[in-house]
Amino acid sequence: MASELGPESISTRSRSVEIADSVPRLRNGDVIECSVEKAVYRGLGLLRHGGQVIFVRNVYPGERWRVQITGVSKDYAYGVGVEPLVRIEARRSPSCPVFSDCGGCAHLDLDYAAQLRLKTAVLADVFARAGVDWRADVLMTPSPEVGWRSRASVHLERQGTTLRMGFKEAAGRRVVEPESCLQLSETMNAALSDLRQALASCAELTRESRRIEIVESYDGERRIATVVGGRIDMTRRRLLELKDRLHSVDVLGVVSEGDRRTHGTWSAAPQVFSRVRGSLFRTHARSFFQANRYLTDDLVRAVEKSVPAAAVVLDLYCGAGLFSVALASRARRVLGVEINPRAVNDARANAQASELTNVEFVRGEANQTYARLPLDDEETVVVDPPRGGLQRELVERFGERRPALIVYVSCDPPALARDLVRLQRVGYSLRSIDAFDLFPGTFHFETVACLTR
Repeated sequence: MASELGPESISTRSRSVEIADSVPRLRNGDVIECSVEKAVYRGLGLLRHGGQVIFVRNVYPGERWRVQITGVSKDYAYGVGVEPLVRIEARRSPSCPVFSDCGGCAHLDLDYAAQLRLKTAVLADVFARAGVDWRADVLMTPSPEVGWRSRASVHLERQGTTLRMGFKEAAGRRVVEPESCLQLSETMNAALSDLRQALASCAELTRESRRIEIVESYDGERRIATVVGGRIDMTRRRLLELKDRLHSVDVLGVVSEGDRRTHGTWSAAPQVFSRVRGSLFRTHARSFFQANRYLTDDLVRAVEKSVPAAAVVLDLYCGAGLFSVALASRARRVLGVEINPRAVNDARANAQASELTNVEFVRGEANQTYARLPLDDEETVVVDPPRGGLQRELVERFGERRPALIVYVSCDPPALARDLVRLQRVGYSLRSIDAFDLFPGTFHFETVACLTR
């Protein structure tokens, strides 16, 4: 992949011949007028000036802007919109007062139906440029726009005696501190308010702290806040005293990541419970689980419908067993593979809670574990890898073992497109693509791709 800031969505191979000889190269501070050609991944609009590509935030196709250049590289430039000349009707006033500064959302200034169209257009563009063999339209399943997030990482910034708690700005490293966040539930916002007041006078904790990870059960009944930093020295007694001051937090924890080891202490069991497709899932505060409390059922249903009855399923990167548990009712056998020991413990507990006898979980790295498993000619593989996508070696392993079906769940379109091209080269064809707006207001979304040999 190229730079993660957006140029992965365009080709820059012939830039020198595209730039007109009569147009001088852009420089920092230049102010130009140009039209928005299209939207690209990471919440940017792509504009051109004399063949030179410019990426600008918060501008949309069909608009024309006066733009000031803020950064220039060999192949492209960055700019900011300083004056709209033509704006599209789908624009709306953003409902967050810090939207223009905060990096947490990208499209709050666009009505929601237009956001969905924009994301499907971005997905189609990423696929086309990568060479993915898929031309059909993709349906983007919508989500409620407010209160959808059940997990959040909140950054801390101490300036003298002042503690700032919020999210990184869109174009920099400064912490933007909103009074409340639309992505979070009212109870999560209340918890952050409690934390802000309690931690302001707790210098021994915040001096080395970098962020707070807050997790809430889907039903909003239980919240865990974990303060994460370097070498944090806090006694359990002091932790419990601090927890007593937090009326909207059920469990408070501290995690030290210094000295090449991670050590965590919580005031009580650091687990939340959420129900998905009728099954109850336990997840550790530091285990991965889908953040959108409203659309996870739909996401799981899409994976279920892709897997044939009585299949032998290998669920790589299985996390807390979300797909494994859901697929057990229709599969002959399910094996989940996960490298995080906390998540493996959660997955086993979740299978036991659902009284499943045809599901097993093993701890291991996906590619290495998959290579050691016995071959089944009709095996189905489900993969939900981290944002960077699949290892090249694992894709090659698929080409060698040739599972009958691969269901690929992805939160990063460029990584997905790269891997789909690689899978097509080793003999797989795309059967279906479904998309889910698991992150409304942001530039992120989730995709489920089904491939057959």
